[in-house]
Amino acid sequence: MSENIEELYNILSEEYKLYQKLNNTASEKNEAIVENEVDDLAKVVEKEDELLAEIEEYEEKRTKIITKLAEKYNLKEDFKYSNLINNFPEKWQDKFSELRSKLLEVIDEIHEKNEENTMLLDEAIKLNNFSLNMLSKAVSPENGTYDKKQTSKKGKQSYNIIDRKA
Repeated sequence: MSENIEELYNILSEEYKLYQKLNNTASEKNEAIVENEVDDLAKVVEKEDELLAEIEEYEEKRTKIITKLAEKYNLKEDFKYSNLINNFPEKWQDKFSELRSKLLEVIDEIHEKNEENTMLLDEAIKLNNFSLNMLSKAVSPENGTYDKKQTSKKGKQSYNIIDRKA
């Protein structure tokens, strides 16, 4: 059974490393958003997707091992992580507690950065919409342009910023 405990610890350690990388990508994403680097943002999102896929694989392994350990220690389905860890030998309890703290810390950091990135993206979308509205108003017939006879062109033709036929 010690091998399952060690395997669980190794999986959680690998997940922690992946979450650290994910935290770094959240910082890179923030920088790309602030600098308005769309290509860099696309690369960061792709890297983020790859990391999330890896994390998901480890999560599946972790779930299987935890299920085995929970059966061994006769824990119910709705047991808490701390209940499981309390059944481990003392040397493992300390290691798991420390690793749990580190995991929670990095996940909180990722959450904070993702919230900031969401806010930045929302602001960028608002700015783009405002710019598009200003441009569309500038080329609209209501902007006060006249034809050769000095009569208003209002209502004659509408102008579009984006040609949907292209």
